Amino acid sequence: MSMKIFALPNLSSLEVTQVCPPTMSPAADLPNDKEQFNQWKSLPTTEHCFYSACEGLTPSLRVTADNPPKFLHGFVCEFDADITEDMVAKIRVNGVAGLLPTWVSRSRFRNGRRLVFEFQTPIFVDNAEMSERFIKLFAKECKLRNLLPGLDDTCFKLTQYQELGIDWKQIPGASPISSDLLMLLSFKAASVKPIQSNGPDIPIEKVAEEVERRWPGRWPGEFTVGARGPLFWIDDGIDRVGCQVGDFGIIAYSDRAGKSFLHWGEILGRDFVRNYESGQIGAAIEDTWFDNQYYWRKLESGRWAPNKKEDLAEDLKVKFHLKQPQVVEALSAIRNTHRVTGVFPFIHNKNDVVSDDSGTLFLNISARKLRQPADHDGPFPWIKSFVENIWDPAFLDIQRDTFLAWFKRFYESAYNGNLQSGQAIIIAGPTGLGKTLFSRHVIGGALGGFTDAGNYLLAKTGFNKECAETAVWCVDDSRGGANWEKHDEFSNALKRYVANPQIPYHPKYRDETTVTWRGRIVVTCNDDIKSLGILPEMDESIEDKLILFKIGDKFKPIFKDVEDVIRRELPYFLRSLLWTWKAPQRVIGEERFGVKSYHHPELLDATINAAPHGQLTEMLPYAIKHAMVNDKKLKEKWMNNTEIRAILDTPGLRSSLAKFSGNRLGIALSKLPDWLIKRNPATNRKSTKREGVPHYLVNLDESTYPK
Repeated sequence: MSMKIFALPNLSSLEVTQVCPPTMSPAADLPNDKEQFNQWKSLPTTEHCFYSACEGLTPSLRVTADNPPKFLHGFVCEFDADITEDMVAKIRVNGVAGLLPTWVSRSRFRNGRRLVFEFQTPIFVDNAEMSERFIKLFAKECKLRNLLPGLDDTCFKLTQYQELGIDWKQIPGASPISSDLLMLLSFKAASVKPIQSNGPDIPIEKVAEEVERRWPGRWPGEFTVGARGPLFWIDDGIDRVGCQVGDFGIIAYSDRAGKSFLHWGEILGRDFVRNYESGQIGAAIEDTWFDNQYYWRKLESGRWAPNKKEDLAEDLKVKFHLKQPQVVEALSAIRNTHRVTGVFPFIHNKNDVVSDDSGTLFLNISARKLRQPADHDGPFPWIKSFVENIWDPAFLDIQRDTFLAWFKRFYESAYNGNLQSGQAIIIAGPTGLGKTLFSRHVIGGALGGFTDAGNYLLAKTGFNKECAETAVWCVDDSRGGANWEKHDEFSNALKRYVANPQIPYHPKYRDETTVTWRGRIVVTCNDDIKSLGILPEMDESIEDKLILFKIGDKFKPIFKDVEDVIRRELPYFLRSLLWTWKAPQRVIGEERFGVKSYHHPELLDATINAAPHGQLTEMLPYAIKHAMVNDKKLKEKWMNNTEIRAILDTPGLRSSLAKFSGNRLGIALSKLPDWLIKRNPATNRKSTKREGVPHYLVNLDESTYPK
């Protein structure tokens, strides 16, 4: 027997010696009784032969969990059945040429048999996964179960030791299995599926580049998974095939490698692996942010999506081939270096992470796409005609230039990825001329869409997810002027969202967050008295935050297929607006909004008429004329709210008076013009307190009223 066999003197011993079983004799005190034998074989004093073809990491010690297997010099298997000599004689017929056992022996207490396969060269079995695959494949290839009946599967355990047995005989014509055949079986076993490793999973292209850089020309052909070649990292001048490229490292067949599987770190060094892992983890956490609840990751479409921790961990394993320790490290890095307070759609902001005005970090999850300008000049006749002709002819030029300057600032800042503040605009005029169409399909179309924000601005809903995600808020017709309470709410909303763009972002099932919104509010209404009721009360707190446009009734746009026409022309209009049209100096305003706040005179008057004090300006002179007939000589009088309400309680005014409930009358009185309510010289105010009650000095001289 040419191969190495390792034997224990008894089954309680740890030390082994190399033996040749066919030449050995049984112990002199070996019991003939099987039960006595079972006790005897484990006695420390027993000196017999219990053998194995497996060599441990420490060759002089028994193969155990503490001394794991390293080499397999052959294979020993036992068949536990009543086997005849005729069956043994057919082994050569039932077996496979080149894969036959060389020795057969008989079991001592039954008529079973043991077969010994000798290997020309030892096979590495230090990798449990690889050795299990090899043994299973070896048993299949040599048709082990066809050789004799009753195969005992315990022979597949590398820690198994067999008793010496009796009647050792060589099988005629059998020889040790060749190194080439063993290598082929190892190659097949390795190719079944990747051998897992605690080492790094590095793309084979990166490994190939590093191998060629360090050992130029040492690897023949292409360095790919499954390719076979020499032990290129060992500089001993031997170029014969001795290893195979695996998914996670090198599978070695030659004992010159020292072990059967070497992960890339063992071959390429820890520095290479560490640098790769750092880059790998860096790539894994790129475009991933943690908001204290979800891990947000950018999809291939460019949209952000929330992930639970478990889902992201699985994605990191699949997409970036990270092992569990690397996954833990990546998640920790995300939590510690990529943490944001919350998420918010900062519309048309080029930054993924935005520092809000308060200095708080937010992830920008906006998915709105700006309509891009054309890459070459082109016609836009419908839009050009509309913009140049739609305005009130008496104030056409100033309105056209103000609108274009306002729109250019809006679109240009969005195009540059840094949306800047701007005024809300109101466009009033006759019906059927395209006000709403223009606001939604030109202004909204250029900025990635619009939303009807009427309900939100009128406080009918607090859920404003769509509003926060859209740069253009459209409000149409007279929804803001249903009553003075709603009118006040609407006016205050306009001021608030232009002056202080902090808005509550409250998507469903998420906590509310206060963040910055820098879009535009576009109000369109008709020019009848009822519709103009939407106009907010104009005073110093809002006049610079609002632009009032009035369109004329002479120009009639063509509306045939108009939406398709706008869609086709819009890119050319935007190109011209960005790079051709220049705002005249007369419409350029301060840096805050960039454009002067224009107010069409008729609409400015309408804002006063629509306001409570505007209506009271008409009501009070009428009441004075009809309620104080007997006091014509009285030129002025101090009156409190109750007294003024009493003179307003006049036929023809009572329905209007009902609107001035609560403190609304006092508020309106404080805003009346000086010709009607005189200021107190002592305080320069339009009221003074007498006995704790506000009094107003009412001008009763009708001759001084404006005509």
